[in-house]
Amino acid sequence: MTSQCSNPPFPKAAIDIGTNSVKLLIGRVTQGKLTRILKMRTQTRLGRSLIKEGIINEDGLIKSIRTLKQFQQLIEDYNADSIIAVGTSALRDAGNSFEFIEAVKEQTGIDLIVISGDKEAELTVKGVLWYQDSPPTPAFITDIGGGSTEWTIHGGNLDGNRSSIQIGAVRLFEQYIFTDPPSHHELLNMINHIIESVKQSFLTTGIISGLGVDTIKSFVVSGGTAVTVAMLEMGLDIYDSDKIHLHKVTYAKLNELYKQLSSMSLYDRADVKGLEPERADIIIPGIAILLVLMEMLNIDTLTVSDYGLLEGLLCDII
Repeated sequence: MTSQCSNPPFPKAAIDIGTNSVKLLIGRVTQGKLTRILKMRTQTRLGRSLIKEGIINEDGLIKSIRTLKQFQQLIEDYNADSIIAVGTSALRDAGNSFEFIEAVKEQTGIDLIVISGDKEAELTVKGVLWYQDSPPTPAFITDIGGGSTEWTIHGGNLDGNRSSIQIGAVRLFEQYIFTDPPSHHELLNMINHIIESVKQSFLTTGIISGLGVDTIKSFVVSGGTAVTVAMLEMGLDIYDSDKIHLHKVTYAKLNELYKQLSSMSLYDRADVKGLEPERADIIIPGIAILLVLMEMLNIDTLTVSDYGLLEGLLCDII
């Protein structure tokens, strides 16, 4: 996919306020290529207890606004001349989203837009395809978030088909995992729910009937779960985009990680090399989503993309 972005003299900033974390990207586009000046994220767990209570929790709200204030200062320090900030799954679902948006505006000056799942999927693909040659097509491009999972087909007779599914790492953890380590019954119930959700999404968009004609050739994944899987597989202590981006993980290795992590206590998982302690609780549901998708698409290997929604947002404003 060829970028249609212009070449601005000053950096731009993009912010993604998600169910699990708040992310910032400051970048500049020169001759159609993106230079990422600063990329960072803070886990605020804005969507904690959202399913049970229907609203954004107070602790997540405070942490998210505090993080946005820090991001705003960084944006000023880097002289970025425009900001686009979006909210995704948690803010789509919460009954008090408007109050949060107003608080963000009042305390940080940032105008926050809540985007649909369909728009999130569209922007994610734009970001993923911006930095790399087009993967073998048809490609299944997905982002595993805290509250939802978005996917899009790129190329082939189902090109442009996309969906947003109400399954995410935080959402599934709160719905299905109550013991430590999780019980076989809990994991089975979670897997069955993922299968049914994905199956319905595929049926609704025609992907299952289309697979007989045009088999998926590549599976590209962005988001925190994907990055964590790459770090676990490589045993990285420190995030390294150059090593993570386009790293490949087989289904067999992913399944091995799933079995290993789901048999461990939360305390022991938090000490695993490559796994951030803050993500130790939700990594199991995140990997489970990937395994189900790979099984249903009959894909043996996934490719991790360190580009996604933020990069798509940045391209969208320049």
